Amino acid sequence: MLRLLLTGKLLFFLGTSYSQNVLENGAQEAALSHAVTAQKGLHSFLYNPGAFLKSNQFAFGSSYSNWLGVRGFDNLCVVARYPHKRVLFSLALQEQGWEHFRLLRTSMGIAYALSNKINAGISGSNFAMDFSGRYGRYSITTANIGIQYLYTEKIHFGVSVFNLKKNRPPGFSPSSVESLLRVGCVTQLQKQLKVHADICAQPTLGTYVSVACAYDIRSNFQLQLGLRTLNKSLSFGFSYRKNSWRLSVASQTIQRLGWVTHIGIARE
Repeated sequence: MLRLLLTGKLLFFLGTSYSQNVLENGAQEAALSHAVTAQKGLHSFLYNPGAFLKSNQFAFGSSYSNWLGVRGFDNLCVVARYPHKRVLFSLALQEQGWEHFRLLRTSMGIAYALSNKINAGISGSNFAMDFSGRYGRYSITTANIGIQYLYTEKIHFGVSVFNLKKNRPPGFSPSSVESLLRVGCVTQLQKQLKVHADICAQPTLGTYVSVACAYDIRSNFQLQLGLRTLNKSLSFGFSYRKNSWRLSVASQTIQRLGWVTHIGIARE
């Protein structure tokens, strides 16, 4: 019975596609309810490949999530970023699932600084899923393009378009192609306070909004709080910096699906 229930939940995830939280990554991003389309950071290219973080250093990190409160259901994502002059290369590997379901995601991206204020990027991902051989293989491939506009030092905008192709196994609904549009803004209202806002639109899910705020308690300690209208998701968390390392912890609640816990560590 438990096995059937969990499989049903997984199929629900796949039916609601890439924009669902189950296929988004990063502990800090989760604490901000994934309102990060305009945000610069290590996981940025998974949301907007144009969100170019100006840095001359190699960076890497990983995030771990426990989904649904189900023992053995986990999500591990490893991200690396390599800058070369005005070009930024990114790579992400994600492994997720439990004993009867596994998902492997590979993502690659490249971003380029068109000017001092405009950054553009493209990325692609492949999600390969397997239901222990009983249900066949299911995969999603994405081709993404995004732009980040640095309007002022305190106001940044971002736009990204994701084209998804869902390849379903026999017995499921036919394979399909759809698009996801993300538009976001990050505003620094005060020295210690940033406000994030995203609007996402997708044919199967309609339009939904994510809003969040990040407040610096100290120069190395930040609190985050977010809300997303999709599934009535509430999130909160914190980030702690020590030299070039960052530890992020977040909790997120999704209506009907329960709590999700995220832990991430990165060196930037």
